[in-house]
Amino acid sequence: MRNRKSYDGATEKFGITVDNEDYIVKFSSSGLTSELYSEYVGSRFIRNLGIPCHETAIGYYGRRMVVLLKDFISDGCELRTFKHAMQSSGELELVYSNYTISTIVSLINSSVNMTDDVKKSIEDRFWAMLVCDAILGNDDRHWGNWGYLVSADGYHPAPIYDNARSLYYDIGIGVQDYLRDKASFLESRTCRHPSPQLRSSHAKNKRLNYNALFGDTKIRECASNLLADLSLHKVYMAITAACDYVPDPYRDFYTRLVCVRYLRILERLDMKEAYSQVCREVENGAS
Repeated sequence: MRNRKSYDGATEKFGITVDNEDYIVKFSSSGLTSELYSEYVGSRFIRNLGIPCHETAIGYYGRRMVVLLKDFISDGCELRTFKHAMQSSGELELVYSNYTISTIVSLINSSVNMTDDVKKSIEDRFWAMLVCDAILGNDDRHWGNWGYLVSADGYHPAPIYDNARSLYYDIGIGVQDYLRDKASFLESRTCRHPSPQLRSSHAKNKRLNYNALFGDTKIRECASNLLADLSLHKVYMAITAACDYVPDPYRDFYTRLVCVRYLRILERLDMKEAYSQVCREVENGAS
């Protein structure tokens, strides 16, 4: 079933073909099953919100658990990452401190090969990705794992992919600490960390955490269309549906984590009110 496709990245992976469809078999780089759950659940959550994202499944290769990713790059289609776009622009020095929101938006809108509609669709996908990363706590959305597709039909935003560093992928046995004091555990993993790879435009070597990032009214305005379409119930339904085949206590942790992060970071609620609303939503869902 193996095909001849190869894939970049430090994580062990290879391609297979099933019924003329290409997939990527991806192993855990840390050896933790929670890393595989993170990619599986995080990606399904994004798709459940109606946002294009690669398809995932959990499976086994021999005795090793793997996550299976549907390859969205077809023949005649090429993925161009933001890093590639920076290198090709000839206008921006390729320094990681340039990885700021203002640089990203400027680079997208300066492209001479894209129509205005395409530029808007790619920028909209960027904001949707940033909102999802904030909810999921993705700390590894670097400039090499998102971008756009180029084919004979032109330019299109790529689906969101590579979500393995979401949902505290390395939680492992630490999930037992969550069970001892859920509210305190979630509080520490909502406002203080993790941080995105994006740098501050004012202090370019500094990474802001997601809570601080979405405290900026300009950022919230740019993401306003997606934020207006979200609600606690919609987020709750999306994450619970994404947790099929994931055992407790991970399922409970992912559900409450995502809902609390949504309310704290995007709705700007304090922890007491956010956790109270989440508990009520979980109880209503269970009944």
